[in-house]
Amino acid sequence: FPLGLGYIAAILRRAGYSCKMLVDLGRKDFLQTVMNTVRDFSPSLVGFTSMTTNYPNAVHIAREIKKTYNIPIVIGGAHVSACGAKILTQEKESFDYVILGEGEDAMVELVSAISLEHKNFSSINGLVWRSRDGQVVENPKRSLKEDLDSFPFPARDMVDMDLFSIHS
Repeated sequence: FPLGLGYIAAILRRAGYSCKMLVDLGRKDFLQTVMNTVRDFSPSLVGFTSMTTNYPNAVHIAREIKKTYNIPIVIGGAHVSACGAKILTQEKESFDYVILGEGEDAMVELVSAISLEHKNFSSINGLVWRSRDGQVVENPKRSLKEDLDSFPFPARDMVDMDLFSIHS
């Protein structure tokens, strides 16, 4: 189970936002599932997490979403946290935002900023974004969360947990 996504989904729900969580386990129909979900759910933001091994697939899916829907896309996870602002420089057709490091609080702040008429991304620590003139801006790093008990339990109810059997 992708704990990072589970925590972010739980934090978003606690903040009053609706969200869906899709997990790619190598299914051939995953791209179509994503596209159908974006069409039916009409989110204000699509988020990805990525380790290095699945980064090319995340880029591919993000590009497909961008071709069809005018929707902002954010990516976080181990791979992008290691690469930093380079992700937005290289992936102009895929991602609009990158969250570096722990993403729980940054994600809530990003969703909140997107929902405001006058968006202010400069105060979201850990966020990489593009200014109106297209310049990539990397905000200061976010401090590690000291009180991990303040997070709700991961939103395991949002996925079929039978997909994550420890026995083959």
